[in-house]
Amino acid sequence: RPDRRRGWAIARNRAPVEAAERRARAIAGYEAMRWADLGVRYLSGLIEQMSSEDHENIPSLVFMKVGKTGLEIVLSPPPPGRLGWFSPSADGASLVLDSDLDIEDLELLAADHWPAWPAVVSLGETGGSTFMINLEHAGSLSVEGGSREVRGALAGILLQLASQPWSQEMLAGLYALGEATLDDRLAPVQQVAADKALELAERLDRVADAREELAAGLSLSAVRAVACEALPNVVVAFPGTPAGALRCLAEAARPEQSGVVLAGAGPFPGAGWRLVLGDGDGLLEGKGGERPCSWELKTGWDLEEVALVAEALGTVSDRDRAMVRPIPDMATAVEPVPRPPSRRGE
Repeated sequence: RPDRRRGWAIARNRAPVEAAERRARAIAGYEAMRWADLGVRYLSGLIEQMSSEDHENIPSLVFMKVGKTGLEIVLSPPPPGRLGWFSPSADGASLVLDSDLDIEDLELLAADHWPAWPAVVSLGETGGSTFMINLEHAGSLSVEGGSREVRGALAGILLQLASQPWSQEMLAGLYALGEATLDDRLAPVQQVAADKALELAERLDRVADAREELAAGLSLSAVRAVACEALPNVVVAFPGTPAGALRCLAEAARPEQSGVVLAGAGPFPGAGWRLVLGDGDGLLEGKGGERPCSWELKTGWDLEEVALVAEALGTVSDRDRAMVRPIPDMATAVEPVPRPPSRRGE
């Protein structure tokens, strides 16, 4: 990197961590994630346009699929007909990005738009496509099944929220409750002790009321698309989270209105969506718009593998803070590398 001083070596990851990171990069589908990131930003620009013309019935993202069918999205409420370069699918249940566009075209369309939906995460695969849900539209997601499967899924969700480009600098807070067992250097995750969990839940409940008042009936994603305000607070609650805190957070996580999002070890009362995990598969149940729906997903989060990748990201956080090891006889102080200015202020 050109911003690193000569004579300094970056802190190396442990060999198992490097191997896990290589495996994660191999299966993450870089191109798919790039389509998802640019698609979210382009769609945010379209919602910004709609918000300036009509304050009623502004749609929000429910979920998206990236893969064999291209880039497919479901909005609620569904817009009539086309939306920009998105066309209705054959059954009219979703919108599909026109196949005439390539990734460079989408990059131009997405330029200078921030993501209105920073809490989009992948929950698995269906029909050869990556299935990604907008957790803010869900409000709360109860992850159920065996202990290892639940912990692995929640760790995977937390890892995505800490690393995906559409989440970066777009979350007001990202909190891990309960027995997270992930690298505590993982930025920007704030790990909250059990005796502080209820205090956090009550504070976020007050924030939720203030956000609803700010939105004045609009979805927060519409407010965010226009002004980059009311960024969401996301809580990932692992096993061991106090029941009172979990209940308070589920009540505060009102879809598209409160700016509080909960993904937690379930079952718990008030959950808007459920992900029931088996051995390498899962069933997602919720409400897509106004009607109940479900999807069978191919999952497969491995808790140890996720923990190793989290350790790799923790090391990256250390590098960003210039925590490096000097080469012998060349030790000098290193100032932190300044971050580029955020586009949100533009």
